[in-house]
Amino acid sequence: MSGSSPEDAGYAITVIAGAAPPAAALSGMETARADGVVAGAREPQRHGMTAPAEPPPSLLAQARSAPSAGARIGHYELLRELGRGGMGVVFLARDTRLARLVAIKLLTMLSSAGVQRFLVEAQATARCKHEHIVTIHEVNEHDGSPYMVLEYIEGQSLRAWMNQRRPADAGEAVSTAPVPPGLAVDMVVPIVRALASAHASGIVHRDLKPENVMLDAAGAIKVVDFGIAKLLEEEVILSGDRAVAGDTGLTRDGAIIGTLAYMSPEQWRGIDIGPWSDVWAVGIMLHELLLGAHPLAPCGRMDLLAVPALDEPMPTVGARRPEIGALGAIIDRCLRKRKSERFASAQELLVELLPLLPGRREILLGADESPFAGLSSFQEADADRFFGRAQDLAGVVARLRSQPLLAIAGASGVGKSSLVRAGVIPALKRSGEGWEALVVRPGREPMAVLADLFDHPGVTLNTDVRALSPQGGAAMRGALIQRLRAEPGLLGAALRGGAGRAQKRLVLFIDQFEELFTLGAPAVEREAFLACLAGIADDASSPLRVVLSVRSDFLERMAEHEHFMAIMTRGLVFLRPMGREGLREALMSPVEAARHEIEDAAMIEGILDALQTTRGALPLLQFTAARLWEMRDRGRKLLTRASYEALGGVAGALASHADTVLAGMSGHRAKLARAVLERLVTPERTRAVASLGELCELPGDRGEIERVVELLAEARLLAIETGSDRAGSTVEIVHESLIERWPTLRRWLDENQEDAAFLDRLRAAARLWDASGRAADTLWRGKVAEEARGFRERYRGELPERERLYLEEVLRFADQQQRGRRRLVSGIIAALSLLVVAAGAGIVKLTRQNTVITEQLEEIRRTEDTLKKALASEEAQRSAAERAQQESEAQRRRAEKMQREAEEARVRAEAEAGRARVAAGEARTARDTAQRSEAEVRDAQVKATEEERKAREAAETALRSKREQEQLIERTAGKIKPTLK
Repeated sequence: MSGSSPEDAGYAITVIAGAAPPAAALSGMETARADGVVAGAREPQRHGMTAPAEPPPSLLAQARSAPSAGARIGHYELLRELGRGGMGVVFLARDTRLARLVAIKLLTMLSSAGVQRFLVEAQATARCKHEHIVTIHEVNEHDGSPYMVLEYIEGQSLRAWMNQRRPADAGEAVSTAPVPPGLAVDMVVPIVRALASAHASGIVHRDLKPENVMLDAAGAIKVVDFGIAKLLEEEVILSGDRAVAGDTGLTRDGAIIGTLAYMSPEQWRGIDIGPWSDVWAVGIMLHELLLGAHPLAPCGRMDLLAVPALDEPMPTVGARRPEIGALGAIIDRCLRKRKSERFASAQELLVELLPLLPGRREILLGADESPFAGLSSFQEADADRFFGRAQDLAGVVARLRSQPLLAIAGASGVGKSSLVRAGVIPALKRSGEGWEALVVRPGREPMAVLADLFDHPGVTLNTDVRALSPQGGAAMRGALIQRLRAEPGLLGAALRGGAGRAQKRLVLFIDQFEELFTLGAPAVEREAFLACLAGIADDASSPLRVVLSVRSDFLERMAEHEHFMAIMTRGLVFLRPMGREGLREALMSPVEAARHEIEDAAMIEGILDALQTTRGALPLLQFTAARLWEMRDRGRKLLTRASYEALGGVAGALASHADTVLAGMSGHRAKLARAVLERLVTPERTRAVASLGELCELPGDRGEIERVVELLAEARLLAIETGSDRAGSTVEIVHESLIERWPTLRRWLDENQEDAAFLDRLRAAARLWDASGRAADTLWRGKVAEEARGFRERYRGELPERERLYLEEVLRFADQQQRGRRRLVSGIIAALSLLVVAAGAGIVKLTRQNTVITEQLEEIRRTEDTLKKALASEEAQRSAAERAQQESEAQRRRAEKMQREAEEARVRAEAEAGRARVAAGEARTARDTAQRSEAEVRDAQVKATEEERKAREAAETALRSKREQEQLIERTAGKIKPTLK
């Protein structure tokens, strides 16, 4: 569905008349318009179209109110209304589940015929899966109203595009300004492809017209609205198990259905409708595009009455525009009244139209010519062999029709220049709209480049500009540069004047736009250059267009030029790397155009697989294919598997090319190339990524290293991703196969295999050392330092400066530590020598002291004997104390037993036992302190004896108490017994 304004979103009135005879149906046109309007209709078409005054009963409908913007239908959020008609409304909505914009077509006027037609549209759209047919995502119901969710197409209808081109003073009969034949074919072929897909699925559109063809912002063309499509099967199940009998196009025999101005004769009669009916509508649309009007314009009542009259032929294009040639004959055949004389299907029509596509013709080659560009960039002359970018090309050309400036951004090597040089410029020139192209690069003097454009024959010079320097040459160039800086709009005015005088349109292509920043142009020069470009691309109605190609990683540099950045952002196009299908087309189409074949389909897949992970795959594909072309079987016109295997596949072709590149270098540069390539391989023999600044640290002149890197990149052996500055650019080997399959590089790596891992560690350590401000604590020590010393002694190659300095610092630090250790040992030896001398002097003194020491030792031994005796006595005392303690413990246990037997004295006994435990604890304490004093031990024994006595007394008291109680009980019992008797 369209993303245009509500006016663009509408569809023309579609007539659905009842089972009335043709004459009756036609006579009713005088009084009323059709009541059956496809959902989304907004306003009547310019051509007059009416239908019977009384609609058939099946069209009587029950109206339902439509939701408003902001409401939700399931997981869809309605954003705004795109269009409204008699049967329903179309909303732009947000799919909150999948985070995408969609169009929702909601049926609000419910009738049996309307609902069935709605379901037919959904079913037909779902069955027709094609890149040029709008995609349906879902069909469901909301509050009793059916709805379908469709692809959201941001663009406009073909009718709106035609209206924009329509001259302001044109009469009612004019549909649009005529377009060149090439452009008409280019626009209609996608429509015919879509119809061919629908016909192959058994579906006839029946309502094809400019209102039902959408042009999206990227240039793609989509067919929409299968609301009255005819399903050719005898029976199709709709809405559960209920079948719509007969013609599921929702019409009975004799019914009229369609848009009158585009209906074929058989549609007017309501019988024998098929693919040929859509072919008629294509013929009408082609006629409108080429001649600017409907064949029966102004399509009044009497004009349209002639359509079902089979004996009255349609006006022929050949009579009006004989110069159109074959295309005119095709249109005339599409508009034959008898269906048997027309093209039987869209596929048959497509076969006739394809040879008329601009630039799609057979490639005629000389004996030594190739249909492939090899490693060279595509140029304008290569347009016939430039394939794989059809969608991108169509999008850029379509946007150029309405935008004065486009900036094509993408990664390095993605093919931006090739797209413009071999795609966009040739397409514009072949469109028949009178395009010419100027191609420049900013270079080191961007303003001088613009000044040179005044020498182009298509530029109109004012008298005052000519007077700047009558003699011309360098003096005039300098004067023009000064004038452009003062008047940046001067160049735009001169180009517009020349284009207007020649009745031409002009596109200025600024290739390699990033050179404005990379080649050192001063800021004031850049500002003046951009101001001139803004003066050229200042108006969409102007015949001038500006196209830039710029690396995407340079877009941030444009932020400093705010005004031009705003202009460029409006026309920004991001070019992605070519996908697998694009690469397939780039391989197969040139071969087929040269009337050759590839022997084995598996060989094609193998080539595409090999390119799957390659950056800048298109040049490598072109190179491999060019080599295969050279080795082809000329007699059989065949690219053979044997040749592919002899070549070694993509990897073998690249390795052979790499050897050729090295052979073309001087010895010094070849040595630098080896160092660069070895640096870009890891010890595990995978691709490494290094910055250009790191590569320039390799031994050798920095300028020479940069030049070698550029040569290898130009030869497609290295891929460079440009950063915000030159040194920040990253470099890597273009394909892993160079490491695996290039014998020269493999030999180099084998020679350095022993040191490869150490060099990698050295680079990492040196990088860390440098990043830390060359701190000493980041230097290698110990065993690793000794390993570094061994590497330095055996390694004969040159190291980059940072690695060399780091290694020298590691060895210097290791030597410094070793010298320190030597000084320490020498100091220790000297100290020991002094000690020996001092010891000799002290021997005499020691001898004298020996006698005294011996006597002291005897005294010590006597003291030890005394102490031993004292300790033995103390040990005996400690043993006695322990025995006393053990006896005390035994007595305590007996006391506790007695306390348990005497319940009445339980509290007192427990108290006494507690005191006994305290006494026992004190006894244990006394045991521990027995070593210090014998007197303390005797006190402990006395306390234990005293406590024991008290315990016995308590026990005896308890026993006496018990006996007294027993005697009391016996006496009491003795008194009770006589009483009982």
